[in-house]
Amino acid sequence: MINTGEGSDHQAMADDGNVEHIGGGGVNKAENNSISHVEVVYPCLKSLTWVMENKTSTPGNRVAVINLKLQDYSRNPSTESEVKFNLSKVTLEPLFNHMVNIRDQLSAPTRKFAVLNLKLPVADTNTGLCEVKFQVSKETLVAVLRSMDYIREQLSVPAKIWQGDAQTEAAISKRPRK
Repeated sequence: MINTGEGSDHQAMADDGNVEHIGGGGVNKAENNSISHVEVVYPCLKSLTWVMENKTSTPGNRVAVINLKLQDYSRNPSTESEVKFNLSKVTLEPLFNHMVNIRDQLSAPTRKFAVLNLKLPVADTNTGLCEVKFQVSKETLVAVLRSMDYIREQLSVPAKIWQGDAQTEAAISKRPRK
């Protein structure tokens, strides 16, 4: 499910089962110490960085190693954690498409954020899945989508561009700038 910040949850499941979106929540207590409203506080996405592995291989064999930094403000002092995972062109597409859908849902004026529960392949192993929950605003999600779109492009670029040969570099430098 996705919690869109307006009190209603919407189901959204990935076709490949690697992505699911959830509703949020911790506990908020009223002055008389009774529970008045359940609200979980999830870490916020602080940054997304990535590197391309197998740059000189064919596009189908390339992998982007993604590193998410999450900031947890529910702890005092706040803590930062990192999650690293691999994305190929095949695994990136469903994730990208679902995030586009979430971005569109966040376009409603009353929707402030989404809480994501991602089940992702772990970068350092071939077998494990990593489950990570974090919240994003529409603005943050748009920035993530721009990065993912660029990663998608790089996963599809022919190998000769990555090799940095003199002809390719000369052709790129002679292109007119827009």
